[in-house]
Amino acid sequence: ITMASSPTSRPPEGGIAPPVSINFKLEIPKVINFLGEGKATNKDILDQLNKLVEFSEFIPDLSEIIPLDDFIKCLRPLVVTSSKTVRTAALRVLRYYTNSHPDPRKWVTALLNNHMDRFIARSLEREKICEAERLQALKLFRALFLPTSNNESKRSIKEDFTPTKVPVGLVQSLVSIADSPDDNFARVATEALTEILIRYPKEATRCNGVKVIINAILNPSFQGIQESLVLSLIYMLNDQSSRQYIRPSLDIGMLLAPLTETISAKELSVNPIPAERERRWTTCIKAIVIMLKSWTGFIALATHPLGLKSLVAALTLPAPELHDKILDALFDIFRLGVAKNSNPFKFNAQPSHSEEPTVSESGGLDLPSRTRGERHNLLLNYLSALLIAFIDAGFIDALVHLGTNAKFDDPKGNSEISTKSTLLLGELLYLSNTHLPSGQCAKVQTLPSLMEFAASFSQNPRLRSKAWSMVSHLHLYHHLKHTSSTYDFHLNLIVTGANKWKRLKGRDRKLDRMDDVKLKLDWTMDVDQLKLRIQESQVVANKNYQNWKWEVISDLLEGPLNNPQLLIQACKLKFVKRILSFLRPSGAFSKMPWNAQNLKYVRMACQLLEILANNDTGRDCLLESRLIPEIGQLLQLEVSPNPNLSSSSTDLKSDATGDKGATYQSSNSSDSRLGLYGSIRLDSPIMGLSGPKTPPPQRLLSPDKLLRQMAREYFTMLGTLSSSPKGMEILTKFKIFQSLIQLSELEKREDLCHLIMTSLDYNMPGDSRVILEKALTADTMVLRYLATRHMRVLLRAGVQDFSDWGVDLLVKQLPDKDMKVANIALNILDEACDDVESLDNLIAKKPQLLKMGEAGRNLWLRFLSRPNGFKYLEELGFIEKEMKEWKIRKNTEYVIHLESALAESFSPSLYKQRESEQNDGVFLPPHFYGELAKTEEGCRTLEKSGEISEMVLNLNDENSPGIIRRSALWTVGNVGSSPSGFKFLEKFQIVEKLIFLVENSPSLSIRGTCFYVLGMLSKIEKAREILTNLGWDCPTSLNSFVCLPQDLHKSQFLRIPKYEFLGSPAEPINLPDYPTAVGKEIIGAVHLLCNAISAESASRTIKRLKIQHPEEFHNPILLAFVFRCLETYSFRLNVRRFIYDMLDGVILSSQALTAFDSATKGILEPSIVIDKI
Repeated sequence: ITMASSPTSRPPEGGIAPPVSINFKLEIPKVINFLGEGKATNKDILDQLNKLVEFSEFIPDLSEIIPLDDFIKCLRPLVVTSSKTVRTAALRVLRYYTNSHPDPRKWVTALLNNHMDRFIARSLEREKICEAERLQALKLFRALFLPTSNNESKRSIKEDFTPTKVPVGLVQSLVSIADSPDDNFARVATEALTEILIRYPKEATRCNGVKVIINAILNPSFQGIQESLVLSLIYMLNDQSSRQYIRPSLDIGMLLAPLTETISAKELSVNPIPAERERRWTTCIKAIVIMLKSWTGFIALATHPLGLKSLVAALTLPAPELHDKILDALFDIFRLGVAKNSNPFKFNAQPSHSEEPTVSESGGLDLPSRTRGERHNLLLNYLSALLIAFIDAGFIDALVHLGTNAKFDDPKGNSEISTKSTLLLGELLYLSNTHLPSGQCAKVQTLPSLMEFAASFSQNPRLRSKAWSMVSHLHLYHHLKHTSSTYDFHLNLIVTGANKWKRLKGRDRKLDRMDDVKLKLDWTMDVDQLKLRIQESQVVANKNYQNWKWEVISDLLEGPLNNPQLLIQACKLKFVKRILSFLRPSGAFSKMPWNAQNLKYVRMACQLLEILANNDTGRDCLLESRLIPEIGQLLQLEVSPNPNLSSSSTDLKSDATGDKGATYQSSNSSDSRLGLYGSIRLDSPIMGLSGPKTPPPQRLLSPDKLLRQMAREYFTMLGTLSSSPKGMEILTKFKIFQSLIQLSELEKREDLCHLIMTSLDYNMPGDSRVILEKALTADTMVLRYLATRHMRVLLRAGVQDFSDWGVDLLVKQLPDKDMKVANIALNILDEACDDVESLDNLIAKKPQLLKMGEAGRNLWLRFLSRPNGFKYLEELGFIEKEMKEWKIRKNTEYVIHLESALAESFSPSLYKQRESEQNDGVFLPPHFYGELAKTEEGCRTLEKSGEISEMVLNLNDENSPGIIRRSALWTVGNVGSSPSGFKFLEKFQIVEKLIFLVENSPSLSIRGTCFYVLGMLSKIEKAREILTNLGWDCPTSLNSFVCLPQDLHKSQFLRIPKYEFLGSPAEPINLPDYPTAVGKEIIGAVHLLCNAISAESASRTIKRLKIQHPEEFHNPILLAFVFRCLETYSFRLNVRRFIYDMLDGVILSSQALTAFDSATKGILEPSIVIDKI
């Protein structure tokens, strides 16, 4: 066997490139013999060990060259030698051959037969100065017992490589290190211990590993790995086979201990609370939050008699700091987007005048999806279960206690806690109204404890007053929840027209009635009253817009001027003409700063234009005004920056100077001759008039002014006119659309094109849609992306006939060369297909979606829900091929994808990083079988395949792998969520089977999946009837997708059945008698060192015996006995190091190691008599 140099060979760690050719059958024994002589210097030994490392990469099987026992026995003395450098190198050699040996089991067995685990444990527990040795020992341990595919190995790790058992002595060593937070290796030892708990639960439990992990979870210094530690406990609790190694009450109780500890009066008197206690509260609450974000942890806490109740009861303790931390955690658990540090009860419902109009990061406005509520959001199922569990734990009463036992105006901080508790109570009442069945919701909404405090005059008057305050705040919050708390004019304009900025009806009945009465009175107003109101507005009497009463103008536009007769009078009085003149580009309006305060003028302008466009008299008034022509000239100036505008400019000048009602002075300008183009005089040469030469004008629609001045709102006004047929006629007459089309085609003016595109109305066919189509096919990727994104706004706004022309435009975007544009078009099409008409139109266009990846395939799957789509895909042979794919792999991939999405949504770190819209739920992706079941032809295909029958059998098979059972559950849920699919499943009695699993399955993850599936079936009326008979109930709405137990105490859904704890902290030791009396005394003292009470006297005894009988501490037989004690009982790390130090005199030569082996075998097999060794 020879080794040749190869360009792919990696140089060994710290070594040099190997020579060209080596005969390993000669070289390896030569090195082993040299090391076995024991006469070489440390330098020579290190050289030979480095050679072994170099050879390891090129030796396929070491046992073919030398017996493994001989190889290991040669290295054993080097692992325990006095030189830490040699020890480190020897451990490194063992690690390399562990990774390169083709038969791991054979190698591990050879190491254990030579008791290497004891010496590895000794190296792990060395002092801090031996970090390199400890690191190599830890790496060797992981390579032996925690192998992964990332190990440094030229061979692939086999799945069955993990040994069935791990030496208890090594686990005890790691436990002692992990239980010493000050040690440098405590963190990595704890991480290794979590893996041991998962792979070797019996050994980990025997060594008190669970207790150490829980202590690490509560230790603030381990905060970085806290989540992984909690997840290891959740993994153990999930299945019955691993759950038996977790003590039912004690281990979970230890996790809750910081919340249940009594707070002394001394601590309460200290302000603030001691930092150490606060840190323990923080880690404990974080651990509980992590547990509650998984079904396994949630059910475990709900089962524990003090689980959720401990968290709730902590709200009644006299510790405001603790209350604040718990309330913040509960906002996170219930995924509430309320500002936790603000007081909405002092909220001013009027819009802030200091805020600038905002757009999204991608440059456009957006609307919430109209159909999102019709999709199944899995997080709502989780929240509903969480809600009933917390309500059962007395959470509502605890919030009432917080809200009624602190003042809202208390300067000491209780005010914020009261606000938070009231906010949280209001949100929970809102959630219960939408996510709980009517019977359970009614019990919550009555708030008996709060109403008792508020209505009983036998209570303390102060308490009654606080209770009434809380009731009034809840009522106010309910009002704020159902009304628009902030005002976004632009967002509402996009919906369908200018009038959408008005207050939406249906939010407040009193205001609705007042509006109706006011509208009737305004409509019947006589002419004299109208004149008085116009006179009151100061529009006709005063030319300065700043002296006008805009509140009166708004009332006139909302009411009386909608009456055609009154509008005629207003036009005669120059009321309308004066306002239109103010809005002209030559007036002060165009130069105003673009901010929220000035948007009131835009709102009234849009309302006035809509009134005028829909009335013959108003239309004549609008045509006589210079507003629309000047806007057209403004647009043309941007199209041609240096035009010959002499005639039009002369008209502007004469109009501006001749019409007495058209001159409006800005408060920021003293020049009465300011014209259309900002600060440039009308007699400048650039306008074609005589006068002194001046610099070229800066256009009102130039890129910098477009972001700062109100001139940009002229596009909003044009969009208002485009929303009605008469307004379209006006725009056509003045060739406005021609200018808009030219503007949208300007190079490097994507800002203008985007502004035009988002301002126009698309309910009617015409030039508006032409401009949009040009933007969709623009040369610039940014503009194509923004235009495509605006299509989603139009879809959600409910633009007329979007299912026809909108779907057509989106399909044309799919082949876009930029994948970002194509992907967003595909995403919008997916949302549009929630509407059946849009889906049918998309199917008729037969787009090729498979090239769009998984998202395109999912949209294609939705074609199966329609008969024409089923026929189309069947003709392509897609159904048969997809059926095979789902049977082989896609069923399990669907489960992995869905569970990963849920895990990401629950993860605290990802929750803060992702956008709110992307994180507001986990929606079910299309399922092949589920989509097939929505048509009769699809159901026949499913029945013919026999797949569903096989899935039902997997549900009842406890021996099936968990992922197979969960994939069967998701399949059944998707199939049964449609009327035809549920009819197909009725013969399997699937609802009864699911109820049995959700209440009795030993796997808690199976219970959680069943709970989701029951929610999917709850949208079917017949399924609801069966669920009601079986003790489960659903909210009234069929779109709630929630199903809950009628009585949580009778149901076993949130209860883990009792089980017997199989783990044992220690096993009785059965040691043979030691040959000498002194040795017996030493071993007895070592036993006592594990007890904190007797440890001090035992250490004195050992020190005394070492002074009196030093030769006894050099005996390898004593070392074997001590090793047995160390792996049987739990010792702290400093105690274990003390014991090793007492036995450092043992020189483990080859002869001594032979005696150590015999003694160790005698200890493990007590029938062997020790004195014969």
